[in-house]
Amino acid sequence: MTIQEKKWKTAFFILLSIIGILFILFFISILRLFPTAEGDLFESQPIHTGEALFTIETDKQRFNQFIGQLLAETESEVPYLIEFGDSNLQLRTRFDIMGQEIPLVIYFNPEVEPNGDLRLMVDSFELGLFSLPVDRMLMLLNDILELEHWIIIYPTEELVELKVSEIPLGEDERMSLRFNTLDMKEDYIELGLYYH
Repeated sequence: MTIQEKKWKTAFFILLSIIGILFILFFISILRLFPTAEGDLFESQPIHTGEALFTIETDKQRFNQFIGQLLAETESEVPYLIEFGDSNLQLRTRFDIMGQEIPLVIYFNPEVEPNGDLRLMVDSFELGLFSLPVDRMLMLLNDILELEHWIIIYPTEELVELKVSEIPLGEDERMSLRFNTLDMKEDYIELGLYYH
């Protein structure tokens, strides 16, 4: 073997060693830049059922539109409407008595319950020129109106409960609304969206 062949052979092994070292360095850098995926990387974080996922801030007018839309989807022979007024919540409907349509308006003082539902205590009512005891009026309403399952009337206690936590939100019934704050004077309503 000549000197020139030895030089070529040495140069070949040096070049092969440099390429091998570069390949090993490239492989190590790839491993450091892209670590292996661990099993918990693809696991979603659990939802805490006691905490609100979202907080919704609104006013009486927008909330009235929301409730009005829910009630418009019901099939009741006697139409009724529930909405916030200036300082109270009102239930408005009408009755046919001897061919006359008699308007009925019940005024409630709303109160947020610890579970986020609304308790509505009867403040007063107007039924044309008639005067009936409040419990009789609520019994009449309960019999005549086809109420949603989330509206419950308690005639003897003179109150109505709006179980907003039971209002269906889409096809998936694992989400519900709850009142956090209801300030009638400041026109501020805060609701929480919860997941069960």
